[in-house]
Amino acid sequence: MTTNLLSLSLIVLLSGCVVAPVPRVQPVPVPVEVVEYPQVEAAYIWDPAVVSFYFVYGNRRYYMERGWHPVYGYPRGHYRRR
Repeated sequence: MTTNLLSLSLIVLLSGCVVAPVPRVQPVPVPVEVVEYPQVEAAYIWDPAVVSFYFVYGNRRYYMERGWHPVYGYPRGHYRRR
């Protein structure tokens, strides 16, 4: 009996298989960036490569939907970066 237990522990030790409890990893919430839409026509710039308007806030580009144009009016509220 002792020989079996010793050989089993030796096999487990040499195989590298160790069963141990692992702490639960909690997901880190991703902050949603909220930027207010500009209400000035000069703030929206046309990007022909993407075929869309965008505005710049904090050295980042925020693209509008492809069908949006300043002629249709300016969006109200906040832009949520996805």
